[in-house]
Amino acid sequence: MITSSVKTLKVVCCASCKDPLPEEKYWKGRILTCGQTACREAVKNDGRGLNKFVPANSIKCAWPDCSNYVPEGFFRPQVKEFTCSEECYHKLHRYPDWLNCDYPPCGRRFRGRKVHALAFCCKEHTDRYRSDKTINRAGVFGPQIVEYLELFAKDRRRGHKTQRIGLGLFGEFLTHAGVTDLEQVTPQTISEFLAWGMKAGRGSVWHAIWHISSFMRWLIVMGKRKAANPVIPRFHSRTKATLLPRPFSEDEMVQIWTLLHQRGTLQAKLAVAIAEESGLRISELCNLRVQDIDLKRMALFVRLPNKTMKEAWVPFHERTREFVTEWLAKRAPSPSHDYLLHNEQGRPYNNQSLHKAIATVVCKTFKGRKCNEDGLDSWSTHRLRHTMATRLVAAGADAATVMTVGRWDSFDNMCGYALVDHAVAARGYHEAMERAKATAHSSSKRSSGFLQYVKKPAPESKPS
Repeated sequence: MITSSVKTLKVVCCASCKDPLPEEKYWKGRILTCGQTACREAVKNDGRGLNKFVPANSIKCAWPDCSNYVPEGFFRPQVKEFTCSEECYHKLHRYPDWLNCDYPPCGRRFRGRKVHALAFCCKEHTDRYRSDKTINRAGVFGPQIVEYLELFAKDRRRGHKTQRIGLGLFGEFLTHAGVTDLEQVTPQTISEFLAWGMKAGRGSVWHAIWHISSFMRWLIVMGKRKAANPVIPRFHSRTKATLLPRPFSEDEMVQIWTLLHQRGTLQAKLAVAIAEESGLRISELCNLRVQDIDLKRMALFVRLPNKTMKEAWVPFHERTREFVTEWLAKRAPSPSHDYLLHNEQGRPYNNQSLHKAIATVVCKTFKGRKCNEDGLDSWSTHRLRHTMATRLVAAGADAATVMTVGRWDSFDNMCGYALVDHAVAARGYHEAMERAKATAHSSSKRSSGFLQYVKKPAPESKPS
């Protein structure tokens, strides 16, 4: 098991004599000198004497949460806010504005970047604000929905958000339709809810049906509803379209790896290699830890939470081993996390940031903005899962092997990912027909047990 890695040091040099300064750290705006008088005077007079000198223990770091002093030294004339370290510099320029948290009970003033109409100081307040807004739309049914989510659905972390959104949407419809009591909800009400959602362009009503059904069952069990469950699966569901598997072709995979080698980061190469050889989903890639990689067994551990909520060990192949070894040798250990994949600033990837890191390398455009002159038109990490299953089937792997690697519970689920090429299907068909013909021919030569008994000569009688 791999539990440690080696950090590579970046050597900086004196701005005047160019002697290496391995102990010093550089960030934008800071001018480093070796300490010699000639070098200090050269830097001081450079740029018509506009470079700024900061004495020791004179200016505190501009980042609000830091109480350290700016180290003694020279800074460029355009620097207006001084920081004590590279980390504080990146924080200050990543979050340049003073904002107020828009979650009403908080209102705390913090540093951030104004992107959307609302700003929140932490993810917890973002989720609480959205939750309160969703529940408020439910009107008088809001307290019962909150009680259900807290008592019944609280431990189901993976679907808690979708349940809240679905039930909030249902409560909004009931308020709009003038329903004041959940006892009045009938199968016709559920049908009207679906029609209302489709007319309003809110297709998520179909996903909300199953959360409404669980909510109604909970009401019946708790004695808060006497009538039967109004959700009838046979009528309140739509047939899901069955799509063909969408693997990348071999030519597309060659193009993808050519682009990754030309302009991709090592993290992007490793993520694509794991998804291609082990079939991990993008959320599972982001959830990988350093200790989940076993180079001896050439396997990785898929931990919880995941889509199927099942732990598993999954094999990988040569390409993944190559990039894992290279990445662990360069990856700097972080005291705050042990995630395998993180960006250049040391922050772990999430689904959106990892998708962006790969798509901006292999695609021509990303979200309407031009990234590269050549590349793919769009990117989907999940298609690599289709590619893995298709390759295994084409190479002759049995269904049990493919299902184990892909962690599918049924053969039908696996068939939704493995695209069987016509040539592969024809080859398997003709091989099976030849085996069937040989079996039938050999069995026709053998006599049955009854014929052997009839043709057998009668035993000679013993002399008396």
